[in-house]
Amino acid sequence: MHDNLRFTAANLRQEARKLGSLAGPVLLAQWLQIFIVVIDTMMSGHYSATDLSAVAIGGSIWFPIYLMAMGVISALTPVVAHFHGANKPKEIVNATYQCFFMVLMLCPVLMCSMFFFEPILSFIQADSEVQPIAVGYLKAIFVGLPPLLLASLLRCYSDGVSMTRPAVIGSLIGLIVNVPLNYVLIYGKFGFPEMGGEGCGWASAISFYVTFLYMLFVVFQKQYREFYLFEQFYKWYWPEFKHLLIVGLPIGLTFFIEYSMFGVIALFLAKLGSTVVAAHQVVLNITAVVFMIPLSLGMALTIRVGFLLGSNNPQQARFSVLFGVGVAALYSVFSAAMLYSLRFYIPLLYTDEAEVIALCAILLGYAAAFQFADPLQAIAAGALRGYKDTKSVLVIVMIAFWFVGLPLGYVLGLTDILGTARSAEGFWMGLAVGLFVAAVLLGGRLRFVTRQHCKAYFTRKSSP
Repeated sequence: MHDNLRFTAANLRQEARKLGSLAGPVLLAQWLQIFIVVIDTMMSGHYSATDLSAVAIGGSIWFPIYLMAMGVISALTPVVAHFHGANKPKEIVNATYQCFFMVLMLCPVLMCSMFFFEPILSFIQADSEVQPIAVGYLKAIFVGLPPLLLASLLRCYSDGVSMTRPAVIGSLIGLIVNVPLNYVLIYGKFGFPEMGGEGCGWASAISFYVTFLYMLFVVFQKQYREFYLFEQFYKWYWPEFKHLLIVGLPIGLTFFIEYSMFGVIALFLAKLGSTVVAAHQVVLNITAVVFMIPLSLGMALTIRVGFLLGSNNPQQARFSVLFGVGVAALYSVFSAAMLYSLRFYIPLLYTDEAEVIALCAILLGYAAAFQFADPLQAIAAGALRGYKDTKSVLVIVMIAFWFVGLPLGYVLGLTDILGTARSAEGFWMGLAVGLFVAAVLLGGRLRFVTRQHCKAYFTRKSSP
């Protein structure tokens, strides 16, 4: 592999521009999307700790379910990126239609899950005051899930052809709609009923519809003419549908396994009172905002690597991956220092209850520690998806989170096996260990995959 690209200043600047042009809009879109959840948490927290706890528990149920569906759909991004790099516009459109059929199959399943909300909350023995608010919040959110998934589908299509800016505007519009609706529906302004935490769900659902309508408008524009979706209708085509499912199902299960762990932690903590659940949710929100930078860079690497492999350029793909890992390492230091130094101040944005703030400060200390692993595992997972190596990511995340992080967190948090039970603090200690395991294993797998692709390329190149 003697044709390795050198880490010269010119090459680094070029790669920074390429990845930056993809990651910048993706980051803004991700931040704007997560801010809807953050604002729900902030506004419900200032309404009451009970409503904050209800929104936290509701979010721990619906968000992993949505992410699993979204993960399956996100297979469209690397697939489209490969076809874009190979200049195959008809295959791009066909793949998008197959993903649309996938969404049509997912929506009825998701809507039927609403019948299980109350039994789940009763089973986990959630606070009697919290349960009705959480159920109302969840039912409202699930009304908005079909347009949210359709908007996500159009975003994956747009991202795959390297047009990442429309998702930013769509997310911004959704946020602009969500904030005033939250205010009106939570506090009962302008003649509307005072709904508390349930109002957050209806505000979010309405914003999902608005975002979908905007994304639908966008894909009719002239810049999409080369791969226009509505010139020809594509029927269900099993080979391409199967390919998307093979790539996407491991991504969806990976997202579900990773984020459902946070949800399961919230459910385990539900019986310990609203203060503990509220603190867990606040810190989860804070770390989610910080995580958006490496997550967006990982998503940009998925697009970049997919395009370069489609263009038969694995050496440049490997260079891009190494550059991304370097950026993630630098960001790890910055984010860890920021979270630790501001651990007593950031929670004030969410609540003014002293007990919640004190527990948040403790949990943010652990969040600062695992910053040295979280960005690196996000970059590695994103790059591996660009290589369509999604099954290994699924296996590694399952091992790290469900066989290491969650069991260790349960033992430390709710039992006396390894000393006095530490409540939420124990779960975040287990989470930190799980993330370090994920970072090591995903990093090793990424190194192997990139080298294998380059080796295969040079073997083909040297063949007569």
